[in-house]
Amino acid sequence: MEETSALITQSVDAGAARSNYLFAIVRQQEEATPLGLLNFGGSGHCVSLGFGLVRHSWGRGYAKEVACAAVEWLLYQSPVWRVWAYCDTENAASARVLEQAGMTCEGTARRYAVHPNVSATPRDCYLFAKVKS
Repeated sequence: MEETSALITQSVDAGAARSNYLFAIVRQQEEATPLGLLNFGGSGHCVSLGFGLVRHSWGRGYAKEVACAAVEWLLYQSPVWRVWAYCDTENAASARVLEQAGMTCEGTARRYAVHPNVSATPRDCYLFAKVKS
């Protein structure tokens, strides 16, 4: 609960600075019950994409739907030329979602990110991107 509260506070501050945007992922029929979060970060020609779903929503196609729509919408914006994301090398489901969203794995970044739900030490991550032609 503390981590979620801190993330929301940090995202509100970043949104006010127009450098980061956090959205709740909801089903249209159940808007009061978030399924997860969607995050856009950065500015200018390069924007990062992040998402996370509550466990009971895994494997139902929500991440694919959100990621595909987000990548398409971001690349439609005139200043954006590159959308990128990363995922833990052991998170095959997220890697598959990023590929389904049209992103290409550009490589592995060693000890790139800390995922507190998995480990307190930085973990290896795959870097994905899709660029405007």
